[in-house]
Amino acid sequence: MFRPTVGELLSGITDSLRESVMPAVSGGAAQRQLKAALHALGRLQRSWDRWPAYLEEDNEDIRQTLDAVLSDLSRELSTLPPPIEVITSQLKTRMSDLLPGAPCFNDRALSVAGARNLELQGLLVALDDWLRASGQAAQPAGKSRQQMLDRLYRRMTERELQAWAIQAEDD
Repeated sequence: MFRPTVGELLSGITDSLRESVMPAVSGGAAQRQLKAALHALGRLQRSWDRWPAYLEEDNEDIRQTLDAVLSDLSRELSTLPPPIEVITSQLKTRMSDLLPGAPCFNDRALSVAGARNLELQGLLVALDDWLRASGQAAQPAGKSRQQMLDRLYRRMTERELQAWAIQAEDD
């Protein structure tokens, strides 16, 4: 393991700024900006290593939910509408593996996971939009599908709050 870790470096920078620079900055915009930077550094220190697991779990959860809703639609409808056919096809084709990845990541695997997350979220939005626009959400089976998506959105929000160290963990 390399020492200091990213978390240790961020902690050292935060402590140094808080102990050396903060007392020298008296009020005003500079102090507010320093406090905001210290807060952001603290969140980064607590969250930098959570992102790979967050993206992996988020991607799998979105994919499973999309699979479940699309399978449910396939069982119900004799012919899938074109927008649903496109979503189904795109879910099977991992374009993110062919792309350079998401910007601002240095690690290739994390970059690809980020790109896949954006790709899956785009499919999720397209499916949700179609369900709402097609009137599916008003039907009993459609309400069940919408509830599946709503539960997914809640899980995604919880994961993001934990990944950004905004919400304290239960352990």
